[in-house]
Amino acid sequence: MAEWTACNSCAIEASKTTLVLTTCYHIFCSPCFKRGKCPLCNINVQTIEINKNLPPHLLQLFQDPKDREAENHRLVARVVEFQSFHRTNLLELDKKSLAESKRNLLKRIAEVDDGEKLKAAKYSLDSRVAQKKVQCAQLEKLLAKEERETTQLKHEKQRIQEQKRAMEQRKKLQIQPRDKKPKIHRETQNFAPTSGEVFPSFMFESPTPSSMRSSSSSTSNSLDNNSFFDFNFLGIPSSKSRCSGSSRSSTSSSYRSDEPLF
Repeated sequence: MAEWTACNSCAIEASKTTLVLTTCYHIFCSPCFKRGKCPLCNINVQTIEINKNLPPHLLQLFQDPKDREAENHRLVARVVEFQSFHRTNLLELDKKSLAESKRNLLKRIAEVDDGEKLKAAKYSLDSRVAQKKVQCAQLEKLLAKEERETTQLKHEKQRIQEQKRAMEQRKKLQIQPRDKKPKIHRETQNFAPTSGEVFPSFMFESPTPSSMRSSSSSTSNSLDNNSFFDFNFLGIPSSKSRCSGSSRSSTSSSYRSDEPLF
C-alpha cells in the first residue's frame, strides 16, 4: 500500500497494523474503530479490510496516479472506441430509418395526390354524367314529341286515304243528271238528213197527247222500213225498231224511262 495509508485517528501506518476502510471512506485501525460507528462522522458504518483483495473500484483508490493515468488512457480509448462504434451504428440506423420514413412520406404524398386526382376525376365524371342525364331527358322529351307527331300524321294519312276512297266510291256510284241529253252513237249516221233532205213540219211542232197518238198511228202506217226516221228521235222504240239491227238497239238503249219526253 502507499505510504500515506494510515489510521485517521492514531496515524499508525498500514505496514504496522491492519487497517479498515469505512463506507464513509475513512481509514481506521482495529483499536480505534469500535462498535461499528465512525469516530469522525459519528454515524453507523460498515468496514472492509484494506489489502490487495479489495474490489477494483476501491483498489484503484490506493494505486499510483501515474499508473492510473496510463490505465485510464487505455480505458478511455476503449470507452471512446466502444461508444464511437455504437454511435456510428446508431447513426446508420437513424439514417436508414429516416430514409424509410422519407420513402413512406413520399409514397403517402403520392397517394394523397392520386387521391386528389381521383377525386377531381370523379367530380368531373359526375358532372359529365349529370349533363348526359339532362341531355337524355331532353332527347326523351323530343322523342316522345316526335312519336306523338308521327302518330298524328299516321292518323291524318289514314283519314285522308279513307276520304279519298270514299270519294272514289261516290264517283263510281254517282248517277247521271236528268237534264243530260242522251248521246247518239255514230252508228246512227244513216238517220241524219243530207243537204237535200228536209224534215217534216210536224217534227218542229209541240205535239199534244191526242195529236201525238193520232200522228204516231198515221205516221207508222205511212213510213216503211227503209225510212231514215222512225220515232227514235223521241227515244221510244217501236216494234219494228226492236227487231232492227245493232244501230237501232244502240240508239234505243240510250233512252231512260224516267226522263220526260219533252
